[in-house]
Formats: sequence, C-alpha cells, structure tokens
Amino acid sequence: MGGKVKGDPGPMARSFRGRAGVGEYWGQIVINAVLGAIVGAIPTFGPFLAIPWILASMAVTTRRLHDLGLSGWLQLVPIAVWAAACVIAVFGFSQGGDFSAEVAAAIWSWPSPQGIVLTVGALIWCACFLALGLLPGQNGPNVYGEADLKGEVPA
Repeated sequence: MGGKVKGDPGPMARSFRGRAGVGEYWGQIVINAVLGAIVGAIPTFGPFLAIPWILASMAVTTRRLHDLGLSGWLQLVPIAVWAAACVIAVFGFSQGGDFSAEVAAAIWSWPSPQGIVLTVGALIWCACFLALGLLPGQNGPNVYGEADLKGEVPA
C-alpha cells in the first residue's frame, strides 16, 4: 500500500508506489537535477553514474502522476514526443548519414521544419513538466494510496 498516512514518512525516493504532492515533486526534481548534472558531467562514466538520479526523477514523477489519479506510464508520452522530434530532426535533415556541426546548427535554425519539430517537442515536454508541478492532486484516497496530509484540503 502506498501513499502517506499520519506518522509514515512516505515512500523512499526511488519508490514507484504511492503518491507525491507538489512540494515533494519539486524538491525531488531540483535535487535530482542538480546531483544528476554534477555526476553526469564526469567524463566518460558520468552519464552511467547519473542513472540513479534519472530513476529517482522517474519515480517521483510516477508518484506525482499517481497523486493526480493517473498512471505513471504517462510520463513516457513527453519522452516519446521529444525522442521522435530528435529522430525526425536528425534523420530528416542529414543527407546520407553525414552529420556535422553545420547540420546541427541548421537543425535549430528557424524556420526549418526540423527546428519547428524540435521546438514543438520541447514545448510539449515543458508543458507536461509544468502541469505536473502546478496541478493540485486529488483530495482523499485514490487507487494509488492516501493523499498527502499536508496537501489535503480540510472538509
């Protein structure tokens, strides 16, 4: 059983079960982003060492979606949109697999179709990210557990 109840500190940072309120979501996202960026900047092995922070961010996003009464799998939608935009931009612009700095600069130039696709993908990602951080969770229990006592509106 997930969620927070009186006297229970809630799920661990890397737990995909339970619910996370707005405060817990933003706190975890900021901490994970800072630590993931620091560790991820280590040459060669950094991106592999950042995997625990990526998983923790995915876990708190899942719990935040649970607080809204939604499935945690929905976090894959903006990821898939952004990945598709990147693939379209790279393979739609490069000729014969030749990808250089000039091609990368041209992809982001406006009003190229690839630049528009990447910008729309980034805007969808940002809209989903902000919606998770700003929408209030469901009051009372839902299928994912009890509501965060701090964020619950008294009746």
